[in-house]
Amino acid sequence: MSEEMVSKLLSMAWPLLCVIVGALISYLTARGIEHQRWRRERQEKLTGLRRDALAAVLEWIEPMRNAQNRASMLVMAAIRGEFDHDKFLQEFPYLLRELVKKDLPANQRAVLPDDVYARGHRIVRELDDLRWLGVKHGSEALVMGKPMVGFQECNDKLNAIDKQISELETDVRKEFRKTFE
Repeated sequence: MSEEMVSKLLSMAWPLLCVIVGALISYLTARGIEHQRWRRERQEKLTGLRRDALAAVLEWIEPMRNAQNRASMLVMAAIRGEFDHDKFLQEFPYLLRELVKKDLPANQRAVLPDDVYARGHRIVRELDDLRWLGVKHGSEALVMGKPMVGFQECNDKLNAIDKQISELETDVRKEFRKTFE
């Protein structure tokens, strides 16, 4: 092969090689951009799902506050001696029934912070404990004529419930706001 022929082949191969390298660079760039877009869309979907789940959890706060307020009135009346056992149990709020109406589907539960459900159940249990205290101290006030004996214990329980509800609401609101960052 002559030098002239090699020179012609190289002059023809060089543009072809540039086109191949350019196409490869374009392909890799487009693939990288597409992958970034896919990841961003996936993250936005997850963030949207998380935001919806946290908003649904915030819907729990109203029934919790309503149950706490209703329980407070009933327990305080009971420990003052205004106690009818059957009426007390009938009127005492059953928070779990209200929360079940606002329960989340599994896909939303999966994206919640780990302790949200446990904290909600703890509040339900605390209200159940308060029901028991109301019956106990209401009976003492009625039968033994000792009104207000359990006031401090019941008040402490009510304050603990209020604190747990407030902390849950604050933490969920913070998590909700983070979904916009």
